[in-house]
Order: sequence, then C-alpha cells, then structure tokens
Amino acid sequence: VYGRRGGGLAERWIGVTGDGAVTPSARWVAERHAAATVVRGNDPRLILDLLRRGVGRAVLPCFVGDSEPGIERLEEVEALRHQQWLVLHQDERRHPAVRAVIERIVRLMQDNRALFRGEGGEG
Repeated sequence: VYGRRGGGLAERWIGVTGDGAVTPSARWVAERHAAATVVRGNDPRLILDLLRRGVGRAVLPCFVGDSEPGIERLEEVEALRHQQWLVLHQDERRHPAVRAVIERIVRLMQDNRALFRGEGGEG
C-alpha cells in the first residue's frame, strides 16, 4: 500500500475500475475499503498520478511504488505477494529475436532482484 510521501489521507483510497478491477489487489481494496474509496481509475498511470497528488492510498506493485519519488510504502499486504512467471511457446524459445528478449528480461530481473522482491526500499 502506497501513499504520498510525508502524508496522505489515511482513510481515503484509490480503487480500480474496468478490466483491472478483477485483479487480486483491486479486489482487496474493494473488499476492505469500499466505503473509503473516493475515486477509481482504469489506467495504472492515472492511479499513480492520483497517488502523487495525495488523493489517497492505493495498492501498487512494489517495483513501481518503491521506485517512484514522492510516494512511499505505507504497509505490505502479505496476502497479495505472489510469483510471476514468464512463459513462452516451445517452438519459439530458440528463435534468435525471442531468445534475445528472454535473456534481456532475465538480466533485468536478476539485476533488480531486490526491487522485484519488495526489498527495494524507499522511492
């Protein structure tokens, strides 16, 4: 859970609408903070902008929130921790262009392991 650095409105929440409303994090906010939700957005960039302006709190991926100046992690929701998998079709895995992208993604994830694990610290 993230809010504007230096103080946000603790009892105000930013929710998610549209296709994103079915994600576990969006459902978590809706189930626990529906009455305190003051605005909903269907675009991640909009939700981030609302956070920066101190409209309320929102759930973000740690690699986004911890990297963003002006907002801070207020709490972690253990129930929302999960693994991400990158899957590709076996027929494509040896294609040079696909292989190059996969290798770059692996390097990116390894080089930023702490950030993707939520150990990235302050934004």
